[in-house]
Amino acid sequence: KLDTKPQKLLSAGRSHSTHPVADQSTMGVRNFEIDTEGKNAVMRLCFLKVRKNTAVTGGANLVSCGGSGYVRFWDIYKKQLLAEFLAHSGAGTIIMSTDKMNRYLTTGDLDGWLKIWNIE
Repeated sequence: KLDTKPQKLLSAGRSHSTHPVADQSTMGVRNFEIDTEGKNAVMRLCFLKVRKNTAVTGGANLVSCGGSGYVRFWDIYKKQLLAEFLAHSGAGTIIMSTDKMNRYLTTGDLDGWLKIWNIE
């Protein structure tokens, strides 16, 4: 059974809190951290359409970016994170876009910095 009681949210000055949550697969209890500052927020997802055959060949076919300036590459068929890197150090959040052939990834932050990455 899920706990339907309201949970107390974070007090002022704290950035993370731990609350138990029911795990649907085992019905046990596990802990997770609540991201109240948006450090792990996903601002943009880009499906790499040119790489749609990665189920056979392997590799990333989804890119995410957002909080803390990180870019993450995912394999949606294996449901796993393949790689991540800090694209913009000290950035609160970033956005991105790819070219039509998914060879280049462009990222930008709130300070106006743009970077172009060769992801081929």
